[in-house]
Amino acid sequence: TTEIYTLSLHDALPILTALSELLHRASGGDKIEKILFPIGNDLMHTDTTTQTTTAGTSQDVDIRWQKMWLHTRAAIMRGIKMATEVAPVDIVIVPSNHDFQTIFYLGDLLECYYQNDKNISVNNSPKTRKYYRFGKCGIGFTHGNEENHNDLAIIMLREMQKEWGDVEYMEWHLGHFHKKKDIRFKSSDDYKGIMVRLLRYLSSADSWHARRGYVSTIKGAEAFIWDKEFGVTANLMHNL
Repeated sequence: TTEIYTLSLHDALPILTALSELLHRASGGDKIEKILFPIGNDLMHTDTTTQTTTAGTSQDVDIRWQKMWLHTRAAIMRGIKMATEVAPVDIVIVPSNHDFQTIFYLGDLLECYYQNDKNISVNNSPKTRKYYRFGKCGIGFTHGNEENHNDLAIIMLREMQKEWGDVEYMEWHLGHFHKKKDIRFKSSDDYKGIMVRLLRYLSSADSWHARRGYVSTIKGAEAFIWDKEFGVTANLMHNL
């Protein structure tokens, strides 16, 4: 069975440990045809030289913005190299509200750097919602801070109704709320339902979250194995 492997990693510092474990566990089974690597979802946390989000909200940061960029860029490029040792890699840049500009710059850098590498593609479109098709599988990516989650199913069906007329398995992958939660919608067509997944994160709680007691969520990374004909066949976890 040819399969696609979807990585979801939301923090630069522990990313290589998580990536190494998930790749090792995934590559032990059937042959992986492609790795889908979404990058974004507040990856760099801030977007300005004064350590604020794109909208200007101050954040708790323990590193200068220059070092944050250098460490994140190095970790991501190292992670891409690790992934290409398993299979060709398709990268999807997912814009987010904390680093809306900076993640676009990172996507542009990756697109330029890998433009002649036939094993790596980069989707750095400015669209906040990105879509990816693999056989009968359709995956949507958005940060999740703008749309009403109850509307995501119909948004996907409307935006991709021409391209995905024969897609049977559809999911959204979101990162804004930094917790694991799955929501399933039933469509009015002959689809098997649309799953909206809120994915976990790797970073530690900052002082704002700690003061408010938002410390109970288990941190980690997730990976999904997709079969062209049968949809998601495995959900792999790396817990911190």
